[in-house]
Amino acid sequence: MKWQYQKQTSCENNRSNERKAEVFDDIEKLKDFALRKLSFRMRTELEIRNFLEEKTSSSKDVEAVIEFLKEYEFLSDKKYSIEYYRYHKLKDKADTRIIRELYTKGIDKTVAEEAIKSFKEEVSFDNNMGDEYVFGLDNTRDDEKYTLDEKTLALRVGEKILKNHLLQGKEADGKLWAKVGRRLAGLGYSSNICYFVIGKLKNLWKEYGDEI
Repeated sequence: MKWQYQKQTSCENNRSNERKAEVFDDIEKLKDFALRKLSFRMRTELEIRNFLEEKTSSSKDVEAVIEFLKEYEFLSDKKYSIEYYRYHKLKDKADTRIIRELYTKGIDKTVAEEAIKSFKEEVSFDNNMGDEYVFGLDNTRDDEKYTLDEKTLALRVGEKILKNHLLQGKEADGKLWAKVGRRLAGLGYSSNICYFVIGKLKNLWKEYGDEI
């Protein structure tokens, strides 16, 4: 049984290596290959370029395929940036962290910043929310997940940490505020926003503590 498993694994590895070693000398096959990669999910230009360079030694063909994909909007770092931004704002990440992550994926910082700016200009949610919203006392809103205001998002993160802390029967003390600060810093928020959130939560705790 062990021998059969090893033999099967070896065959699978060989097939995988054969697929990796496959080289396309036909630009149409190279296009089809790129389109298959994009059919699974959005990719950055750098990702597709790396895939193509593994399949051909012709830099000319690589550039031709890249231009083809961009011309027909199958490939767009701007669209990728917007979708990446939209998804990660739902995870409460700060803009600076998202831009940094996009940069590590090969997207130019200027492209990422301009894409995010254009997205924000198209979104018009009410970000002027009061204390009642911050502490979840007003449950009638349906735009909570879509706010782009960094202070509001950071306050929401702090609120969740505070509620969980208190549900465990713990006091709102220095350890809690330190935990809030670490979490916000990890999400990419500036020190100014971290201090703002902690100060806001302390004040709101004094006023609304019994209602949380």
